[in-house]
Amino acid sequence: MAHEWILAVMAAASLSGCRDRSPDAEQVTPPSEEQPAPPDRFVLTTRDGQRFTGADARIDIRFTERTAPADVELSFTTSDAAGGTWAALARPPVDFLRLRSLGVPIATGALGPGQAAVERRSAEGTSTLADSGELQLKLEDNKLVGEFSRTPAGFEARFAGPFVVTCSVPQSAGGPNPPSPEGGGSLVLVVDTNFETELCRPFAALAGQ
Repeated sequence: MAHEWILAVMAAASLSGCRDRSPDAEQVTPPSEEQPAPPDRFVLTTRDGQRFTGADARIDIRFTERTAPADVELSFTTSDAAGGTWAALARPPVDFLRLRSLGVPIATGALGPGQAAVERRSAEGTSTLADSGELQLKLEDNKLVGEFSRTPAGFEARFAGPFVVTCSVPQSAGGPNPPSPEGGGSLVLVVDTNFETELCRPFAALAGQ
């Protein structure tokens, strides 16, 4: 996935709370000269006017149990002309899918629900994680729009662009699979591409279906 390297930098700890339960599953005043985002591009602009672009942001919804709330992950990765990158990863509370807005603190280490992580990496490969601040965003007009604020120097930025939504359910679509001799009881999630299952159907409109 687009944000694999941010997980590596955080020593695979950032998503331990989410991924342990599904092991087999897959922000500032903008400068006046800020240019509008090109069509279908995700654009982040720092406070000093540096511009990063990237693929659509991702909202990944994962159900590990039929009766439990979903795990939600939001992420995007962008890069600048020099080869530097800026990545964000958040675990919104489940009501984000209903409210379509989010305001969570930026943290380091293992992320719990309601926290986000932000990383900048230079073209030379030097990585820096924000250790404080807030991520605020909302979904409107089929775009994700938001900002990083009250962050350490160099991390204040605004961003906007399209997003994609995925929804994963247990392979049975009705609950975790029974243990198998080979799997040792591991949970297997499958992506409901068409949002046809009972668990994913409520998010079809959010996904543009």
